[in-house]
Amino acid sequence: MGYTHESYVMHFDITQDGIQNLRVTPLYLSDEYGIPSVATGEQAQITLNRLAEVSDGMNTAFEIQGDVASVRPLSS
Repeated sequence: MGYTHESYVMHFDITQDGIQNLRVTPLYLSDEYGIPSVATGEQAQITLNRLAEVSDGMNTAFEIQGDVASVRPLSS
């Protein structure tokens, strides 16, 4: 399974203060048609860890909780 088969659904709330409660659900795009399915278990962990790595240094806290992750801005 390569990078090209990974994707994400971002869930968040939009408030007067901006984006709140950002949650990330990893997806796996199967076969040549790219049909999405929710990644679980080991595939979810691999995908979320890769996203956490590329998010490092972007002033965010990235917390993996099971097969999803939450992201929040760090205090300035």
